[in-house]
Amino acid sequence: MQPHFYATSGFDRMAHFRDDDEKMENRLKADDCLFVPVWNDRVFTSKDRTTPRYFSYAELDALDLQSPQMIYLGQSHKGQTLAAVDISAIEPLDEQDWFDDHLSCVDLRGAGLSLSADDASIIAYAQTLLRWHKDAKFCGRCGTRTTSKSAGHARRCSNDDCKTEHFPRINPAVIMLVEYEGRVLLASNPNFPEKLRSILAGFVEPGESLEQAVAREVWEEVGLEIENIRYHSSQPWPFSSSIMLGYTVTAKTEAMTVNKEELSEADWYTPADIAKAVDEEVLGLPRVDSIARAILDDWIKGNT
Repeated sequence: MQPHFYATSGFDRMAHFRDDDEKMENRLKADDCLFVPVWNDRVFTSKDRTTPRYFSYAELDALDLQSPQMIYLGQSHKGQTLAAVDISAIEPLDEQDWFDDHLSCVDLRGAGLSLSADDASIIAYAQTLLRWHKDAKFCGRCGTRTTSKSAGHARRCSNDDCKTEHFPRINPAVIMLVEYEGRVLLASNPNFPEKLRSILAGFVEPGESLEQAVAREVWEEVGLEIENIRYHSSQPWPFSSSIMLGYTVTAKTEAMTVNKEELSEADWYTPADIAKAVDEEVLGLPRVDSIARAILDDWIKGNT
């Protein structure tokens, strides 16, 4: 099975090197090392957003940043050393110096659909880790400042009486396609763009299994009891630092009670209903880089 968008493929994270400071320094300063620059959660691409713009160590050094956060990412399938660097200290980002007809600084959510799956996954990996570093500057146990460790893959409390180690936060969420007698449940919530419909999703709560989370979310949102919970696949989702765990389930009945605090509407659709509504532009489907779309597309193929 092909990995979803934002899931790194053909990529060696070289985790066994992360705690060797000398090797890490040599790798980051090597001529073939490429840095993924991130500026206030924005990334750099070509003007048409199809190609990422990486920095060499020499280009990064020329920016004269004071100890920017760097993270060793690993080695690409092309044999290139890749790292991430936070250049948010550059304020303001002068358009005259930085931008021309060949360069853009964009939000990954807008660029992801134009990039290749491999490029999008590497940029998402870099952006997610750099965002976590910004959020984890202080120890959650004692409040003391933390320092970067393991080539940027951990932080440690600088209080000698604490020394708690902190690791990147990942928020687990379940996303599930609910079907009943050849129809699929599609819903919208108040935050969706007009016409957009998708499958159901929600975060996993402490003390519950993934299957329990699937059943709870479906019950809370549309009042349906389900069965035949089947795992589909998973996807890292960088926009909320989540791991999306995908399932398909069968409803025991079609009669639902829509929770208006969670959803604005929900309804059942056959594959023909979906095709007709999309063709008439009265229905929008999830982004093509999302696991929601992948699960839905697989269901449609299996039911037509």
